[in-house]
Amino acid sequence: MSADKPHVLIDGIKLADAHIDGIRRYLEELLKALDVQMERQRPDWSIRVTLDTQSSYPLHKVVNALTRSEAASPMSLLDRRLDILRHPARTVGEKLRRFRAKVERNVQ
Repeated sequence: MSADKPHVLIDGIKLADAHIDGIRRYLEELLKALDVQMERQRPDWSIRVTLDTQSSYPLHKVVNALTRSEAASPMSLLDRRLDILRHPARTVGEKLRRFRAKVERNVQ
């Protein structure tokens, strides 16, 4: 990440949900549309997507993983391509809850 370039961070934790509901579908389509716009406009800022509480990834890498193959599920592609989702969604969710609680304690 470049220190001088501002970043917009999008919470992509919903991508870890095996059930594809309306929220996850909306998130996937939003990320794809944003990627197209970023390519066209090339702004002086970037978009990164969190997939766990520890790290974030450039938008284009996440979108490439989501659209790479119709035969594989998006999560299996994200798992292979980004190599970060080794824990079940339940574990990721628990880590997220603990992280949010820690942030709330520190803010107060």
